[in-house]
Amino acid sequence: MIDSSATVDLGEGAADAGTLRVEVLKPRKRGRIVDLDPPSDGPEVTVMPLLSVNGRAVAWERSAAVVGLPAGPNLVEVMDDHVYESRTVEIRAAAESELFIGVDGMRGITRLLLGSRTYAESARIARLSPGVKAFGAALASTMLLPIAVGLPAGLVLPDSSVLGEALVYAAFAVGIASFFPWRRRFRRHPNGKPSRIQDVPPPEPIPSAGRARLLPPGSPPPAGSGLLVRFAPDTAAVQQLLVTVRTTGSTPGMVPYYSNGFEDWLAAPEITVDGEALPSRWGTWLIPLDPGLHTVRVRLPGFADPRHPATAPAGPPSEQTIRLQVAPGKVHTLDCRYNIVRLAAERLARDPSTESAWQHVLRSVNRLEEAERVASAPPLTITADDP
Repeated sequence: MIDSSATVDLGEGAADAGTLRVEVLKPRKRGRIVDLDPPSDGPEVTVMPLLSVNGRAVAWERSAAVVGLPAGPNLVEVMDDHVYESRTVEIRAAAESELFIGVDGMRGITRLLLGSRTYAESARIARLSPGVKAFGAALASTMLLPIAVGLPAGLVLPDSSVLGEALVYAAFAVGIASFFPWRRRFRRHPNGKPSRIQDVPPPEPIPSAGRARLLPPGSPPPAGSGLLVRFAPDTAAVQQLLVTVRTTGSTPGMVPYYSNGFEDWLAAPEITVDGEALPSRWGTWLIPLDPGLHTVRVRLPGFADPRHPATAPAGPPSEQTIRLQVAPGKVHTLDCRYNIVRLAAERLARDPSTESAWQHVLRSVNRLEEAERVASAPPLTITADDP
């Protein structure tokens, strides 16, 4: 609905301009952190995905934005919890196009879908609350104790009635005592069952990229010979963004800290195959190749805040090169993982004024040094399924 949308004009006065309505479905929420978040009546903070169109940041606080754009192809990039996706949208003159964003997932394995409403809704992951799962685990502990101890004792002792009564009380005590540790564990490590992705957009051909194209999440396995290059944050590093704090309406505990800040926006990766460079784009690349030995170089230029599009990428660039043998009829997968904690730490060491919001929060609860120590992976890692 337009009355719930922010309006941004990037059409630059073009006579054939159109509009793009971008809507995020059920954006991520987190508990409001006492003493860290601004005061508010609400118990939760909405963490909106970051949106960039044609390399320029689009600020929004509501669930939708209407962006004025020139007619023709326009590049939309989205980041949520350090996960990126991009899609080219064709804008028609004096017409409105739509793009929906679906986001859900667990820390470090976020689902981020850009496309139709049906496709975006497929991002949802069905999950039980940490309290419900903790109750089930505590109940299981209550039932297992009498079985584990009572059955062997019943075979040995002639009169086990007193032992049985004691076991009942002990089982209840174990169940009650284990509830809170289980709940803390499930809060730190949530999980769920992903839904089946529906209405997957077709692969996107990229001008000047030859036969290479971008595959939207949920695309069927490709055929032929070549490479599938995927990008994601290092899971162990992102999972360090946890804080022991008290959120509104809760007792102190370890909770994920979700923070999307344009200062953490990474410039799109650069891929070179056998000396030929592909256009810089976020997403999953399908690169058809002839069987044989190939050399692949992946480079992350650094942080590039789209609020300042004329500024060159800042922070340390990262680069990795790998050689692999492409087998006939096989598409090999290259998993490229970037360590956001390590990259941000190196940037902060170079310039103390570049502290991220999550670095500030972790520092305030004395967890930043521990997070940097545990997130020890290199800034960029490339793993081949069959090198």
